[in-house]
Amino acid sequence: MENRRENMIKELYEKAGELHGHYCPGLAIGVRAAAAALDILSPEKKGKNLYCIAESRACYLDGIQVVFGTTAGNGRLEMRDSDEAAFNFYDRESGKSVRLAAAVMPEGLSREEKRDFILTAPLDEVFTQTPVRFEAPPDLPPKKKR
Repeated sequence: MENRRENMIKELYEKAGELHGHYCPGLAIGVRAAAAALDILSPEKKGKNLYCIAESRACYLDGIQVVFGTTAGNGRLEMRDSDEAAFNFYDRESGKSVRLAAAVMPEGLSREEKRDFILTAPLDEVFTQTPVRFEAPPDLPPKKKR
């Protein structure tokens, strides 16, 4: 089961890299955080009920968009500038939420080794899990047709 999970994470990382334009540890953080949030929140469906507030802007946002399905364009990905690689994930339908903050990476790793560590290490070595810092806004009203 673990190898299957790792393979799925790596496939999502590849897909996110196609959107992002390159592959890097930051993208891996976003992919792994979003995949972990889906596991933790266990939403019945992936859609308008999901919301994310990222605490800074960087490569990981593209990983979150691909895996969690929240984007700036669909109004379900919000960015705040706290300069911390932390993400507040919400399932507004169930009321569940979780905040995942990137942990300090082991020293002396190459770029590729960091990426592999992020994608495959036990979750508690990659992120700290805490209650969310922000309230999720209510669901957006439907868009008016033009």
